[in-house]
Amino acid sequence: MPRNVPSKPSSVAVTLSSLPRWLFESLEQIDAGVFSGDTFHDDYARQTLRDYMGRWKVGLKEVDRQRREQKIEAERVARKAAQPKKGIEDFRRTHNGGEFLEKHALDETGTWQIYGEDPNCDMTGYHSSPLLETVTGKLSDVIVHAVNLEGFWNWGCGGYLKKISIKEVGSSQ
Repeated sequence: MPRNVPSKPSSVAVTLSSLPRWLFESLEQIDAGVFSGDTFHDDYARQTLRDYMGRWKVGLKEVDRQRREQKIEAERVARKAAQPKKGIEDFRRTHNGGEFLEKHALDETGTWQIYGEDPNCDMTGYHSSPLLETVTGKLSDVIVHAVNLEGFWNWGCGGYLKKISIKEVGSSQ
């Protein structure tokens, strides 16, 4: 147990006692150096201390900001993982998916381009369906992969798939 932790429980004592030993010892050295009698008799030393404290304050704010962002991202990932995975029936219910499955069998293999849904649902402005990925495999597996990609769904209609053939070119010498 660290030696300078108060015997009465407090949030500071609990925090200090939970620190890794190397960090606690470093903080103890800083504390001993700052509060030695010489620090407060010298204007330059006091100003230097203020400068360090300002840097630490800014640094701690940045660490706090990063931790908040990490927590938000972790919560987003957990929410996404908890959502039921979309599948073939979700794709079949879309206009593009229904038409596509009339032309292609689920056990068909090939190379497929996966396009995301146009993020602009208005009649004005730019429209695009971004190419998310190009994959090779059985259509049923491709659909399950596609409908769970970020960007495949934006406002409800879903993206689409396109079967492509890849021509290999090269020198025949």
